[in-house]
Amino acid sequence: MIQFFLHQFAMDWELLSLKLKEYEAVGSRAPGATPIPQELQALTSLIAHLKCQCERLELGKAHDRVLRFENTVENGLCTNSIIFNELTQLHGVMKLELDERTLTFIPEDRTTFFEKDNLFGDEVSKQFPSAAADIKAAGNCMASVLDTAAVFHLTRAAEIGLFSLARHLNIKKVKDGTAIKLATWGQIIESIDKHIQDKLLTTKGRRTAKKQTQLHFYQGISRVFSEIKDLWRNPVSHSGKTYDYNKAIVVYGHIKHLMEQLAEKVKENA
Repeated sequence: MIQFFLHQFAMDWELLSLKLKEYEAVGSRAPGATPIPQELQALTSLIAHLKCQCERLELGKAHDRVLRFENTVENGLCTNSIIFNELTQLHGVMKLELDERTLTFIPEDRTTFFEKDNLFGDEVSKQFPSAAADIKAAGNCMASVLDTAAVFHLTRAAEIGLFSLARHLNIKKVKDGTAIKLATWGQIIESIDKHIQDKLLTTKGRRTAKKQTQLHFYQGISRVFSEIKDLWRNPVSHSGKTYDYNKAIVVYGHIKHLMEQLAEKVKENA
């Protein structure tokens, strides 16, 4: 997605329009005269701003026109009539390309989600790099009022955590021999619970404090994954359930907290 800063664009567009009017008058009075150095500096600054705007908004034709104008100024081929012609052409091409663009408005209370690379924090990004794209996409969907799509991406991010937890526990296949990557959430969670039962619950002698802490952590995490599966993952993936912002923000909070907890002990590529 492209982030569009309206205030800065409006200022640059207004300056272009003012320069166009200015050179329309100057060009008719003294078409062959050349601007003074200070005016050339002002034009160079305007060109830099417009080039940046064209690059950000992917205005290809206008960008080519800006480069042509920049080359004209740098080579000293600047009479008032030439500058007026360049400004006229640039203004027209930008307007045509802008008319072909569709811009969307991000509500103020959702801007915190837009185009953020570390919505779940640096540690989650570091421990689960494969989840980064879905976490960022979830944020952009939240910002764009695509709340059901946000829930879908959030559960995909959680899935990376589920796969990673299984590998962390050295679980390569589920009960029927299916590889973890191809297994269902239910099968993976069942395998994790069996591992907890066999390795942590069924122990000879007194359970150490370390094992007790591990047991508490893994049981809690497995329970959360089971809840996510039943409450959100399966409904959004299979039953066509839709979500509004109030519901999506709850899912966001739960999955963010889950991934933060996982990041304390589990690493995707361990």
